[in-house]
Amino acid sequence: GASYPLTAENAAKAGFSGFRQKGNVDYVRSFHRAYDGVVWERDFVSADDLTILRDCLISKSRHEYAQVFHLGEDIRVLSADHQEVLLQLADTGYHVRLRQYGEPAELEVVRSDLQHPGYGMMSRGENHIEASTDLVFRCKDRCATFLTVITIENDEGMVRLFDQEASVSDMEYDLDADSITLGDVK
Repeated sequence: GASYPLTAENAAKAGFSGFRQKGNVDYVRSFHRAYDGVVWERDFVSADDLTILRDCLISKSRHEYAQVFHLGEDIRVLSADHQEVLLQLADTGYHVRLRQYGEPAELEVVRSDLQHPGYGMMSRGENHIEASTDLVFRCKDRCATFLTVITIENDEGMVRLFDQEASVSDMEYDLDADSITLGDVK
């Protein structure tokens, strides 16, 4: 709900602070400090059809934070709650699962119409707006962490991990070790 001026000074407040590649796994850390009094860091991990996003937001005052996913027009929401969303990718036979771990967040699935601007709008070019679907995870606090695991799965719930497959039902999150394990990938 907040904004900041698009200045050269604020452009320098966002960027990448690190990256690493280990085997087939890519890792990137980015930051954003243009919102007054808020520090945001994102860890992005990509391991074939498994993606992990960790958004950490830190402030001295309470805010409403939102993590928003804009869905394409060929993606259909099959089920959704505050911990997990299952999407169908057109008629491909593949599904995308977004699973939230850690602190509870409220989910709103927004399908907008052109009469009410806000979430659920997409533009594919100049002077063009169309209704779309957005997934908006929200929480209110001084500090918040959104830990989102995104998997692309076939009809049997199997996730491709390089030269193997693993069942999404075998995915484990270990809070103490701060790790996610799926198949041989940790």
